[in-house]
Amino acid sequence: RVLQPEVMDDPNLDPVQHRRALRDLARIHQFTNSVSQIWSRIRNQLLVAGLTKASILDLGCGDGYMLRRLDDYAKRDGISLELYGCDFSATALETAQELAKNADASIAFFQFDVTSGSKMPVAADFVICSLFLHHFDELQVVAILKTINAAAKQFVLIHDLRRTRLGYLLCWIGVHALSTSPVVRVDGLLSVQAAFTVPEIEGLLQTAAIENPKVTTGWPQRFTITWSKDEQEK
Repeated sequence: RVLQPEVMDDPNLDPVQHRRALRDLARIHQFTNSVSQIWSRIRNQLLVAGLTKASILDLGCGDGYMLRRLDDYAKRDGISLELYGCDFSATALETAQELAKNADASIAFFQFDVTSGSKMPVAADFVICSLFLHHFDELQVVAILKTINAAAKQFVLIHDLRRTRLGYLLCWIGVHALSTSPVVRVDGLLSVQAAFTVPEIEGLLQTAAIENPKVTTGWPQRFTITWSKDEQEK
């Protein structure tokens, strides 16, 4: 694993370039169909529990693309969602608020530094994060997992890159075919190099004392971690 600072993590990044990168990342998310996969899992959990409303917190929400799409899916399926998004980047949050307003999506955004050691100011039924953990070192990831676990009332879902040679190749093709942003083209490959393998993330879950997590793999060279708070309490 090679962890290097990514361009978009630089707080001094030109806001125009930052917004351009966020727009292109949304296009990549749309192509990989990751939000649909995440909504399917959330919807199944709600159906099993017989619920038609829930709260969702997206950690590292970027421009809010995932939350806007989840809002669309929920409205289609007759489910009422209370949506929260947090990110460290003021530029990302400003963009997220503008896009949510344009999409007529009711989403509450707030700034939060997940590495600060502070308690998450919002708790939610579902806590999710996507393509986020690979930005941090191992000790930080363990702390983040504990923060996520504390903030979740019912269920946690984490979706991230898996470090493989095929994943690197697919990423190179994807960022060149789907993005013209130089930031995305650099950061995409850095992200794969910084990503975890399944055994590595399983070890960090164990270190964080997360009980009964399930790790599955899927397209395109991603892994998904889920755990239920109800199962932890049994």
